Amino acid sequence: MNAIELYRSLLRSAHDFLEGTLADVTPAQFTWDPPGKAFSIGANYSHVLGAEDIAKEYRRLKDAGVEFVEDPKDLGKVWVATFKDPEGNLLQLLQFHR
Repeated sequence: MNAIELYRSLLRSAHDFLEGTLADVTPAQFTWDPPGKAFSIGANYSHVLGAEDIAKEYRRLKDAGVEFVEDPKDLGKVWVATFKDPEGNLLQLLQFHR
């Protein structure tokens, strides 16, 4: 397998994962509150997916076979749950308190 074939395979795997577990999530379902203010995450970097109901999304993804490395956790202003994509990259679900 050459580098291009490997890259295509990884993209295909990521695409299948996203389509199979996150296909119904739209940008309109998530907004920053207050608008224009970024949530300070210090030195951490992650890909974050907003959730209206983190418990519901956690159960749906768990039922679909997604591996969570951290169950939903209340961090004061937000709830966060951390999971892996098929390649082992970490992603997070995030729900702001209302």
